[in-house]
Amino acid sequence: HRFSLRKETLIRTFKQDIGLTPITFLNSARIEFAKTRLRAGADIADAGYQSGFADQSHFHKTFVSYTAATPRQYATGRSISDNN
Repeated sequence: HRFSLRKETLIRTFKQDIGLTPITFLNSARIEFAKTRLRAGADIADAGYQSGFADQSHFHKTFVSYTAATPRQYATGRSISDNN
């Protein structure tokens, strides 16, 4: 309503400009933040909460789908994903 656009139009325009849907963009940013928190030694539950996930199950599923590793594997350096 704020932009005088339909939801579908806004999503399509966002994807054309950014290359990702808004939810994919948001989840990617959340996962990147969670990765920095985990590298800094944060507890897995805290990293998920601080990244904006409502519960640990959703955080875990989303993290695995974006990184191919569980949060614990990533935190302990046992993942094949970027662990810098």
